[in-house]
Amino acid sequence: MLGIVLVTGATAIVGRMMNNTNFPSHNLPGGGCDPVVTSKFRTPEACQLACDGDSACDMWTFVPANQRSEPSPSPWCCLKACGSVSGVRDCPDPEAEEGVFSGAKSPANYSNDCQGPTCFDFTVDWDSGSIETTFPTFNFSVRKIEFIVYPPDGKTYAYVDIVNFTDFYYPDSYSSEIGVYSSSNGRTGWAFHGIVIPRGPVGAWDGGGVASPGAAVAEDGTVIVGYAAEKDPAGGINRGIGVATAPHPLGPFTKSPVQVASPTGVCGGSGRCDDVIMQSRPGGEVHIYHSVKGGAPPPGDGIRHRVTTDKGKTWSESELVLSSTLQPGTNPAETIAGKFMPGMLGGQGAMVLILDGGPGDALHAYFSKTPGDMVNFGAAQQPIISQHPPEGMAKGLWANKQIGFIPDASGAIDAVAYTLYTGMSVYSQHHKTMDMGYTPTVYNLTTTPH
Repeated sequence: MLGIVLVTGATAIVGRMMNNTNFPSHNLPGGGCDPVVTSKFRTPEACQLACDGDSACDMWTFVPANQRSEPSPSPWCCLKACGSVSGVRDCPDPEAEEGVFSGAKSPANYSNDCQGPTCFDFTVDWDSGSIETTFPTFNFSVRKIEFIVYPPDGKTYAYVDIVNFTDFYYPDSYSSEIGVYSSSNGRTGWAFHGIVIPRGPVGAWDGGGVASPGAAVAEDGTVIVGYAAEKDPAGGINRGIGVATAPHPLGPFTKSPVQVASPTGVCGGSGRCDDVIMQSRPGGEVHIYHSVKGGAPPPGDGIRHRVTTDKGKTWSESELVLSSTLQPGTNPAETIAGKFMPGMLGGQGAMVLILDGGPGDALHAYFSKTPGDMVNFGAAQQPIISQHPPEGMAKGLWANKQIGFIPDASGAIDAVAYTLYTGMSVYSQHHKTMDMGYTPTVYNLTTTPH
């Protein structure tokens, strides 16, 4: 009698041995069907044992001789493997086929979910997003988003690119400024409080615009916001990184006279710096990460890191922590999002940076190689982050690949925001075409990053 053990697999039910089922394609080279060879495994049980004994085999299909399209005294025992598509695990669902037997070697692990310590996974409750969880806008769009919880009042604050509809370079954020929103619960009731870090005077290193904010809270409640800035409102090379501090999330903010990354230093040559992520850690540490791209001076493009323990007055030496050399086989480009995520590395916690530069310019996660490490990173096994809204320029679709993770008061990540197109038509003076407004919507997570 055949024993059938069923669990949820890729998207269907799989078991160790199943009647009237066939796993399509995915044949192992030399595994009995690629090419077809005369099988010495003449029963389903023997075929199952053959798969169990082959480390490359994930599942099998046994076709009795009398079920073949060309009857033969020899049955087929086809050993198979899940494989991958664009680096993503690809385990097929079994299909119904009368008189054929199939099974998965390990039903509990027969899944397209990533397996092991180098995975980065989370799932989104897509029904939790609504107009109530969407940032209101007033003749502007909201691009990059960075969230903090401010311990003295328990509120969630979001620092954002404010891209005015009247900006000549809309929808790009070359000439934008940084504004702030707040919510009492990090989900609903988002209130806009205005611009807190404006561009500098004409001719100043930040006179063209400020954008791509990161934010963190020091131990004494000082808020530190990092940002990218440029002299020319049209964008271009030699964009630098600055910081501003305030006693409260709403300001007033004071810009540091010294850049964290100088437009003529690590951001010099034909390169530019951009895309700030910040994170506070125990011991008074505040870490800052930013991208360097476009042909920066040696050691070249990638993601750089510095840390302060005195609320941004002084910083450690700038260090390259992500690059195609440090993480071979990857292309770390721009720091889109990042947070310390306590659920990573078996609940011991890791710093996670979300970058573009994956296959097809998809987002790719990188995280600490060891718990709590803020400078040594490895690439997630999955080359893309698949949890995101559909892309395209239409209302409700994902805009500019912008994502932000939302912590609770303990630092646990329990929500995520995606910037979505609003459907509002906006004329782009620079591109001389109609474009669209965009703003973030917040969603609950059904499983937190792990």
